[in-house]
Amino acid sequence: MKNDTLMMAGRTLNNDPSSFGSVVKEPSEEVAEALIKKDPAVREGIMKAS
Repeated sequence: MKNDTLMMAGRTLNNDPSSFGSVVKEPSEEVAEALIKKDPAVREGIMKAS
């Protein structure tokens, strides 16, 4: 990853067609907030993000 910083990476634990992976590089604050707002666990109140 040329000139980027990897913040986190992972995948879901299910092994079916709904499985997906996620990679977060050093984002701007605006990009990070947009990502958090799209997270289903945050939207449903299962997890909190700040």
